[in-house]
Amino acid sequence: MSSEKQQDVRTSNILAAKGILDLIRTSLGPRGLDKMLKTPRGDVLITNDGATIMKQLEARHPAARMLVELSQAQDIEAGDGTTSVVVLASQMLSNCLNLFKLGIHPTAVSKAFQTASNEAMRILDSLSTTIDLNDIALLEKISSTTLSSKVVAHHSDFLSPLVVKAVLQAKDATNVDLKRVRMVKKLGGTLEDCRLINGIAFNKRPEGLSFMKNPKVGLIQFCLSPPKTDMDANIVVSDDKEINRLLEQERKITLKMCKKVAKSGANLILIQKQTMKPALSEMALFYLQKLKIAVIQDVDRDEMEYVAAALDATIVATLDEFTEEKMTTIEEMKVDDGVTYLLTSEEKAKQTKTCCFVVRGANKLIVDEAERSIHDAMCSIRSLIKIPKLVPGGASIEVEIAQQLYKFAQTQLNADQYCIKAYADAFEIIPLTLAENAGLNPIQIVTSLRQLHSEGKKWGLNVTGRGEIMDMVAAGVVQPILVSKSMIQLATETARMLLKIDDIVIGR
Repeated sequence: MSSEKQQDVRTSNILAAKGILDLIRTSLGPRGLDKMLKTPRGDVLITNDGATIMKQLEARHPAARMLVELSQAQDIEAGDGTTSVVVLASQMLSNCLNLFKLGIHPTAVSKAFQTASNEAMRILDSLSTTIDLNDIALLEKISSTTLSSKVVAHHSDFLSPLVVKAVLQAKDATNVDLKRVRMVKKLGGTLEDCRLINGIAFNKRPEGLSFMKNPKVGLIQFCLSPPKTDMDANIVVSDDKEINRLLEQERKITLKMCKKVAKSGANLILIQKQTMKPALSEMALFYLQKLKIAVIQDVDRDEMEYVAAALDATIVATLDEFTEEKMTTIEEMKVDDGVTYLLTSEEKAKQTKTCCFVVRGANKLIVDEAERSIHDAMCSIRSLIKIPKLVPGGASIEVEIAQQLYKFAQTQLNADQYCIKAYADAFEIIPLTLAENAGLNPIQIVTSLRQLHSEGKKWGLNVTGRGEIMDMVAAGVVQPILVSKSMIQLATETARMLLKIDDIVIGR
């Protein structure tokens, strides 16, 4: 294979990465701009969340697709820094073009990048401080930092305590399963109407009573309707008395089923959605209302499993098993502003390690973006539970890593020196972009930061204020070390992988 073709393939990959960089870098940081995305179904999304933008992107180039997956990987690992990781990886690849012009082989560049990444990890650890997870005020500050770059930034003081409480309630010893925190979206109201409850909320009203104190709840997986044959069958009736007999028989069967439900002592039943036939017939609903049993029907399978975990209840698959032992008692059931709340006690919520977020907003776009923002904030607290260490924000760690890597490059021999300098250069795209998006002079900001860091002041850029360079720890702008750690590791891995590609083969 000719070296020209190899060069063309690498250049093509790097240009694809540059295209993604130009698209997404304007969304970086608290002053980053939002993107309006139109989905194939015609829905519109407004967001500045890197993972969401990348997920909706129709990337045709294989290298661009790898960057989309990189953003998803950062979202799974840390939940935050999804824009930064793509910006950093793309800039690393862009800087490689100059190295190729110097005649440095991609394998040598890849090896030097790994050496530089290991050194960057060591520098990052030296900049971190260990924290106490019982310091709620500090956790709220970290959550607030994550929310500051979102559409809901103005409500971060209100949302941060709720986020911290939700994560701490769902945490295990060293991790948090965020599936234990349920998100229920409801149109109407403002973001300040968001609530965190113990129990579960539904975006539908119950059939029957709308308020109950200490109700017994049963979870049903079977149909409360007359049995039907497995295959399609038609009954031909020639006499009207026969029709009445059939209807009477149907009534008797339905009433018998409803009485059996009532015998268990249940006041409120939740019925799982069925695909083949209706889970609840009109007649059964009529009898249940007569027996003063409230019904929430068409509950999704996933939701049903969460309800069982949150209420510490058992899902019952057949009518014969529906007994008093399978019931669970909750504090109250109430309907408020179109949302049905099943509330449990504080003790039960701590025992089951679950809670439910009711997200409110004026329109669908705000509600969706609020849900994404709250999820990102919860991920930042989860990152701290995984590794309880903090690093300063405001691009101070990126500038410090770049400065120390420049010094480290001087100790290296041969071409490694150039490669590590190019790697260090890539980190300066973060402060440069932060300043650019905040409407400041990027060159002036980066040179000022370099000077301060060479004097030993590990300061950063506070774009949420007046765009001043200040001590980020004193200003309370801090982030979990896991966000920066996974960002550097994942960006380096992706850049190294793309560098080693010398041809694109079309498979059969």
